[in-house]
Amino acid sequence: LHRRTGGLNDPPDHLPLRTRVFVPPPSVRAYLKLEREASVLEVLRVRLLDGKPSAYEVGYFPRKLLRKMPTQREVRSAYYYDMLRRCAGIEPARTRVLLEAILLDREEARVLKAPIGSPAIRLERLTSSQAGDPVLLTRNIMAGDHCRYVFDLEVPASL
Repeated sequence: LHRRTGGLNDPPDHLPLRTRVFVPPPSVRAYLKLEREASVLEVLRVRLLDGKPSAYEVGYFPRKLLRKMPTQREVRSAYYYDMLRRCAGIEPARTRVLLEAILLDREEARVLKAPIGSPAIRLERLTSSQAGDPVLLTRNIMAGDHCRYVFDLEVPASL
């Protein structure tokens, strides 16, 4: 993936689908530890690889943290972490990642131009600030033929 897109330092290419401020469903509120009526900025977009859909992405930013809204250019070409830095002035410190094999539903298949029920990977990331507060929730669905993950894990010293 990185070889085809030029590497991690190159800006990603996205097709924006929706940017809105709204009161999120309870599952999003719970992850972000938001009050019942608190709003989020939702950025929904499709990541493109060689001009073709490769990932269906949604990012949720607590609205109260944002000093400014992202520009259309940022929505099209910035990483979510960079939007967090630029729009909220927050440096992401820690991310918990959930990786799960799924089958595409109707909407995901439509956006990714794949058959309903095709294998895919769901990647959910909950990002926290230095203080440990949740500041960003992202959910990505990647078509099974467009993803490869490599993990470098530190082995803890024996006790």
